[in-house]
Amino acid sequence: MIHDNINIRDIYWNLFNIESLGNSPLLLLYVIILVISVFFISLGLDLLRRGTYYMIKKIRVVQYIVDKINKKIEIVNCKINKIFIKT
Repeated sequence: MIHDNINIRDIYWNLFNIESLGNSPLLLLYVIILVISVFFISLGLDLLRRGTYYMIKKIRVVQYIVDKINKKIEIVNCKINKIFIKT
């Protein structure tokens, strides 16, 4: 989670100067705006991640490599199942 990352947390505390608002009547409004901003930043990063994965999957070489890896994983998975699941 992006907002729980120790580096991001420090950026928020320093960037938004939350400590100075400790007794301010605007603290609640400020915190609500901060929560909404974290949500939209995270949403934007997730959309960027999904778009990147979508574009990478369109490249045939990448898809070929992913298919090869999946086949090898399936073979290993079958071998493990044969060891632990005896019929």
